[in-house]
Amino acid sequence: MATIIGLGSGACNIAKAFLSYPQYEVYLLDTEHIPHKNFKLIKEQKSHMDYEDSFPNINNFLSAAAGPFTVVICGGGTISGGILRLLEQLREKKDKINLLYIKPDRDLLSDVRQKQDKVVF
Repeated sequence: MATIIGLGSGACNIAKAFLSYPQYEVYLLDTEHIPHKNFKLIKEQKSHMDYEDSFPNINNFLSAAAGPFTVVICGGGTISGGILRLLEQLREKKDKINLLYIKPDRDLLSDVRQKQDKVVF
């Protein structure tokens, strides 16, 4: 069984599309509650850097998850600052990790969000 992990609201919406396929286990990480058995609430932070600095340990949350893993991330969101901490924790599981990066239309992003997208990309 493969595991899909969505980080942030846009990525969680994409990850939820995999719920109708039994071969995927879906985990959702966001700052707003999503009614799903594999959901973890991430405390909202003020900046991209704050998400990286305070990203929680999710090893217990993902203890039943098995690889390979596909992490879905949208680059323009502030929560995407936690992606490296998430990937570090997944790396400890010693399974293959795929990254599905959703690149936003930079023309529609504010200057701050454009910079966040560049950092995540």
